[in-house]
Amino acid sequence: MELRGEFRSVSEILDLIQIVSMGKKSGEMNFRGEEGSVTIFFDQGKAVNFESSIPTILNIKDSVKDKKLSLEEAIKLILHYISFWNKGRFLFVEKPISREHLGSVDMVNVMMEFSKELDETPDKVKEAIANNLRFQLSEEIQGEICLGNIGWRLLRELSKGKSVKSVLFSLPFPYSVIVENLQELLEKGAICETDEVPEEEEVKEEEKKEEAPKISKEKLDKVREVLTSAMGPMGEFLVDEALEDLEVEELSPDMVSIFIESLLEKIPETCLVEGESCRERFRKEFEKILTGGG
Repeated sequence: MELRGEFRSVSEILDLIQIVSMGKKSGEMNFRGEEGSVTIFFDQGKAVNFESSIPTILNIKDSVKDKKLSLEEAIKLILHYISFWNKGRFLFVEKPISREHLGSVDMVNVMMEFSKELDETPDKVKEAIANNLRFQLSEEIQGEICLGNIGWRLLRELSKGKSVKSVLFSLPFPYSVIVENLQELLEKGAICETDEVPEEEEVKEEEKKEEAPKISKEKLDKVREVLTSAMGPMGEFLVDEALEDLEVEELSPDMVSIFIESLLEKIPETCLVEGESCRERFRKEFEKILTGGG
């Protein structure tokens, strides 16, 4: 089974996840927006891992690996992150999953909790996240404020002039807890909006864009060589066609498996190499080239 299309609201995303979850499907679900792409891996309808070309999402994964954040909370954070996209595209490819399981998340429960968190997010916080505002310390606060460890860390990071999204989705705490603390800071007037961007952060943001993981042209050229040697001139164009199908110009690591499946579908079933099906032979070879040093 393959599902693909556009989404313009979070409800469309939840409908797609429900189909996969209730159907106990295994496969890869990719979401793409202006900021990059996110892929969630499903095994029998449960989320077990994720990858992304977005540095902030990769920070969330580091928190899961370091056991500072559960996979369930990480998936909810990802859904909240995507919910602030105005539009995007999705692609689900049903296939067996061989990825390491970072956990096993019941998506029905996650979607219910996510929807509740979304509904309970104060309008001021939603506006701050949607516009990715920056804040600085206020000269005066309205009344007393008592900060715990999470509130203090949030205030410390925001007072450095970092954008709300970069802070909210980088701290290893559940979305609801961060939102609660952010709302208190806003209500008490502990922080106020600023347009100033720290010079060092501007540099870091540019570095992140440059360092955003992607598959090198050299590796894609090796795939072209393999196809051309087995299929002749027509093989050279299949890589570009597969990229066009995914509507991307560059391939990020989280989309490699989906790209390979799209590519293999373009190879005729009659294609054989030394008596072996080209599709099965190339699947292993392409994985080695694109995910390793091959």
